[in-house]
Amino acid sequence: MDELTRRERSKYERMAAQEGYGNSFELQFVNDAIAQLGIPPGGKLWDFGAGTGKCILAFRQAGIEASGFDITKDRVKPEAEGYILQTTLWDLPKDVSPHDCGFCSDVMEHIPTEKVDDVLKEIARLNIRGIYFTISLVQDNCGKLIGEPLHLTVKPIDWWEARLKLHWTHVLLRAKNATNVIFVARDPLITSGSSEL
Repeated sequence: MDELTRRERSKYERMAAQEGYGNSFELQFVNDAIAQLGIPPGGKLWDFGAGTGKCILAFRQAGIEASGFDITKDRVKPEAEGYILQTTLWDLPKDVSPHDCGFCSDVMEHIPTEKVDDVLKEIARLNIRGIYFTISLVQDNCGKLIGEPLHLTVKPIDWWEARLKLHWTHVLLRAKNATNVIFVARDPLITSGSSEL
């Protein structure tokens, strides 16, 4: 394990011990992601940065075969344990298959800036049709609990849009406000395989 991975994993292991961290506000986006991506029951989805696994469980409750990745499994709900692989998003396993769709909520701003394009390339590699992103545009408050910032890449909307367009053919700015943006990115530029929903 390299130093960056060790440092970031340690940070989130310490955060897992903090009361209230990882309450999964991103659950509010699950239904919108299903609608925007047109995922039918039986469709397959990767959750990139799955955290507690609550969103995976919500997708599965909707009949979607959801699994995911996270840098640590310390916060994973027991019922989601078997659906999450522990890894960094910039070095996803080569032996997993692409899924039809993806979900990446409140994650990209946590990625070290120098790894953002690597992460997007890896996500595109494992994504066949489209992905739903929510990205925070502001500094976090939770990192103060451990004395380290969690949001390492706080950038404006146009910066994120330009990054996404390097990896997907169609990038829709779905919604925005002063603190967050939602993008729906379709048709990865990397040919990852084929699948039918």
